[in-house]
Amino acid sequence: MRGTLFAEQASKPVQEIEVKSSAYNDAVALARKAGLCETHRRLVGYLSQGTFLAVPTIAGHLNIRKASVYTYLSGLKKAGYEIEIRSTGNRRGGYVNIYRLAKVA
Repeated sequence: MRGTLFAEQASKPVQEIEVKSSAYNDAVALARKAGLCETHRRLVGYLSQGTFLAVPTIAGHLNIRKASVYTYLSGLKKAGYEIEIRSTGNRRGGYVNIYRLAKVA
């Protein structure tokens, strides 16, 4: 039973998160207008959902390294996007900060 269940799950391709909100579309359109690259636009789309996301989660969705996420976040700040940062209060390991888009520039 376990072997067949895992084989069925492993054979399915990993899909992108389906996003249907207008906030996502507006944020991506403004990022495109600002001349940001495709990864910046996808990052804006994920951060505009309204939920806080940790860097490893963002890196997994964008298929980039965690260090690159910080670079893209600083690029968004330079482009005029206001990014809200919340501390998780966890200093021993795990996520220290989580991020979301406060408002579109």
